[in-house]
Amino acid sequence: MENAIEQALDAVQTLGPMADKKTIASHKEAIASVPPELMQKVTESIKTAADMGDVIQIKSIAEELKSESDAMGPLCDELIQLAEDFDFDGVQKSILELDS
Repeated sequence: MENAIEQALDAVQTLGPMADKKTIASHKEAIASVPPELMQKVTESIKTAADMGDVIQIKSIAEELKSESDAMGPLCDELIQLAEDFDFDGVQKSILELDS
């Protein structure tokens, strides 16, 4: 049983980085379609909300951005899910990806 668990964990770990790289690439494509001034405003607002641990504000900003840009839908959905999971480090990481 121990071997089976180790194999399963090894398999899962090999999937993680690939999914991250694909997600980052698709986010960067979506970001290119959003006006820079809007992106800056959104990233600053979400950073502030994440620093304060304000789940409702993060979700609200993500929903607003999602309504303004269909291309940002997947990223906004990710931010909403991270906020609902109280994963503020994940929110900050996603925002850092937007800035880069």
